[in-house]
Amino acid sequence: MIMSDRNLALLAAVEQVCGKEYHSYCLRHLTENFLKKAAKYGIQKEATKQIVKEMLYRVTYAPTAAEFNVALEELRGYKAELSAWVNDSEPEQWAASKFGKERWGRMNNNVIES
Repeated sequence: MIMSDRNLALLAAVEQVCGKEYHSYCLRHLTENFLKKAAKYGIQKEATKQIVKEMLYRVTYAPTAAEFNVALEELRGYKAELSAWVNDSEPEQWAASKFGKERWGRMNNNVIES
């Protein structure tokens, strides 16, 4: 399994060499991108950013498809544009209920970046 920040060059290279099914996206980088998108929709205050971040984490860590859908619906009810962002960001490459390969408990690559 390879984990990355969705760099365009890496996306193409990993898919060519390993196959897309082995490429997981780093939750830390995904969260940064998610919060940037949230800011474009008026979510600026730290408390509000924390709320949508926790919603994203519920989507991410949901162990089943049903729980993923419930968490995504909760996010959609709060801000539909953010749930659309989740769907557009290939959750099958990062969401626990959708990524089909073992991640050994890792959702981010902080360990190797420190």
